[in-house]
Amino acid sequence: DNMWVNKDEIVGNGIDDDGNGYIDDIFGWNTKTNSGNLSTAHYHATHVAGIVSAKSDNGQQVAGVNWNAKLMSVNGSSGSTSVVAKAYGYVLAQKKLWIETNGVKGANVVATNSSFGVDKANCSSGDFPVWNDLYEELGKAGIISAAATANAAWDIDMTGDVPTGCGSEYIFSVTNTTKDDKINSSAGWGTKTIDI
Repeated sequence: DNMWVNKDEIVGNGIDDDGNGYIDDIFGWNTKTNSGNLSTAHYHATHVAGIVSAKSDNGQQVAGVNWNAKLMSVNGSSGSTSVVAKAYGYVLAQKKLWIETNGVKGANVVATNSSFGVDKANCSSGDFPVWNDLYEELGKAGIISAAATANAAWDIDMTGDVPTGCGSEYIFSVTNTTKDDKINSSAGWGTKTIDI
């Protein structure tokens, strides 16, 4: 019920009806297939989406934090910089289009969520600085990003992690906790890198 819908696209006609550079991106974009065909599997992203925005009072036995938030689906979970750049590029393009058209086209994206990354990687080496640059560009457009850190008992300040070890002020790096609000024994931590 709370999926973002690109109202200017016509379903399945193989044409970029709204001229945004993406064909048939009705609910978002799949960077792995370069199409609007999104995965319908019930994996981690489905669970997170439900926490964020599942409707309530509908007999489905779940309620999200914000019952009216719209969700744009972008299949881009990867350790590959090129795939991640396409995913965030899509989000950024929709936000910029929304700004340029005064809300007529695109989407007013305010936040992204990333429960993926590269363990023990350094955001300032290899092609990983691109990730930080992407978060900076998203932030400048008014988009904050939440990123989950490693599911391992590591000090991320020492071992590194991409993206939660990146320096962008527009990333909120999170770890996971127990029901008693203590850091889970199999979760990363870091006084400099992990925000929540």
